[in-house]
Amino acid sequence: MINDLEKCNALIRQVEESVNYNFPSDYKDFIVEVEKDYKQFRRNFPTKIFDLKTEKEKMLDAFLSVNPENKPNYIPSIKMYFSDDEEHLIPIVRCVFGDFVCYDKNTNNIVYYNHETRETEFIEKNLSEFIHKLYAIND
Repeated sequence: MINDLEKCNALIRQVEESVNYNFPSDYKDFIVEVEKDYKQFRRNFPTKIFDLKTEKEKMLDAFLSVNPENKPNYIPSIKMYFSDDEEHLIPIVRCVFGDFVCYDKNTNNIVYYNHETRETEFIEKNLSEFIHKLYAIND
């Protein structure tokens, strides 16, 4: 839990420096809200689904935390799943079955990363549009 805005912003900057990318302001604002009580957010965030052009009903597991005390968080996710030639991908959400939703540093778009094929697919231009696409299982 991070109730201190200054500490949260410092953690965001630390992640930004480690991935050499400045997150868009809407994402930073979202993270500040989520990190106030990350565990509560995870408990209350219903299973969310989104569709790609090529596949339907992709399920989110968790937004990645900037706080190293929370799981899942950025640094282990990047080191475990992304090779050097994929350094332009910055994961922000872990999906069920091991795929990720990422920022693409080359385009600043949000993309879906398939960890088996190592291919990406465009989802949306920004976080707000991506969140707007999410729907619950019972919707």
